Amino acid sequence: RLSRLSKQEADLYNLSKSIKNQFRNTKQKLKIAGLSPSLGPLLLKQITQLPDEHVFATKLEAHEEEITRVSLYHLQHKDELQQISDMDNYLDKLVNALPEQEQQAILPDLESLAVSRKALLEKLIDIEVNYIRSLDNVNFTANKLQDVVSEYRTLLKKQLFWMRSSSVISWESINSIPGHVLEFLSKDKWIDLFQDFMSSLKNSQIRILGYMLVLFLWLKSAQIKQLLIETGKHLRKISTDKFTYTLQALFYTIVLALPWPLLTAFTGQQLKLSEAPGDFTQAVSAGLIWIVLPMYFLLFLRKLCLPQGLADAHFKWNPVVTQRLNKALGRLMITFLPALFFTTIIINNGLEAKHEEFSRLIMIVTLLAFSLFFYRLIKPEDGILSPLIQESPDSVLARYYNFWLFLVVIQFVVLLILILIGYVYTASFLLRHFIQTVWLIFALILVHQLIRRWLLLSSRRLALKAAIERRQAALAEKTSREDDESEQGT
Repeated sequence: RLSRLSKQEADLYNLSKSIKNQFRNTKQKLKIAGLSPSLGPLLLKQITQLPDEHVFATKLEAHEEEITRVSLYHLQHKDELQQISDMDNYLDKLVNALPEQEQQAILPDLESLAVSRKALLEKLIDIEVNYIRSLDNVNFTANKLQDVVSEYRTLLKKQLFWMRSSSVISWESINSIPGHVLEFLSKDKWIDLFQDFMSSLKNSQIRILGYMLVLFLWLKSAQIKQLLIETGKHLRKISTDKFTYTLQALFYTIVLALPWPLLTAFTGQQLKLSEAPGDFTQAVSAGLIWIVLPMYFLLFLRKLCLPQGLADAHFKWNPVVTQRLNKALGRLMITFLPALFFTTIIINNGLEAKHEEFSRLIMIVTLLAFSLFFYRLIKPEDGILSPLIQESPDSVLARYYNFWLFLVVIQFVVLLILILIGYVYTASFLLRHFIQTVWLIFALILVHQLIRRWLLLSSRRLALKAAIERRQAALAEKTSREDDESEQGT
């Protein structure tokens, strides 16, 4: 372990030195050439070749845990060595409970063993000190490398945002796309991928339990869906309505969206466990893991819009809106998730330059998918939000409808032009942050609806309580009046 850590420290130091030199050379090139279009592809290649900072963070965390564990053992061994240094007292404690005759019989052997134990402890403590020092040195070097990589990546991102990272699209590049697609989808690559997957199944029993969990969720999906519908039946009467039913519906919706993302995540992690995974296998593994969260968000939104589900029964959304939104999200999944998957494969396999036009085509597909989704969202005649606009003509959405439509159209047109003229990195950066903003908006809508549902239920309960109190007061007053009249009659 010590030799391996020394080699790891040396490798990290050499890598850090290499990246520092590259960082310095890049700064000089930028001073000389400025925002020259010829530098864009070079900087893009450099940023994709930088080490992953998340991998460093994971390794550093593992090293910190190892240091803590070894330090605890180190303290225990030092305490034991201190006790064994006082040999007479140490031996007395060992044989104290034995009869005098037995003590005399085993005392020489115990003393010999204690001396050997002391020598071993001294060696072990020295090894532990060196091991902890080596781990600290590796962590220090890794931290320095992480700082350099972070600073270099920040510089490259800032420069690439304003640079043309690819050539302007031409008929020649368009004609080359089919060849790139066929090469990328080569049968041999996918056969090797399947073989790596089958070999990985031998190395992990835990993942197999994960697949069994996915199968269990699939088999129970009909029952979970029925439980989701049952929660809405309690909302028909204010006396039986509770916010806990909404939370239960939210939980069932979360569970219903789990099977496919879990299957994708388990498969991506499983591919990492193959004995000798190839570059393509590792790239596919990264692609599967990368699409898990977007897949789950889209599936969750679709399950949210189920008939008699959370949005329909609890949030009281317009049934036409939920039905159209469900269909639009399904179409978005068919185009967006494969595009994101193949893009991640290309990036992790280091094929950006080789499959440049193919990756640009995938970006255009992703852009068109989102543009069609948002067009269906605010389409004037039969769009997803058109019933809401008709129901609330004085709302911000309805009053500034033309502005929202123009905003959606113009941003996708601008992104498409950026991709076509070679500003692919800029367009991908803006598109990625736009997609993240969309997820955030949907999350805020969900939180808003939950809060609105809780406030509405609280106000209805207060109104019901006030009505009951008024009724009881009226009955008490009526009873009192009848008693007075009966006394007067008597």
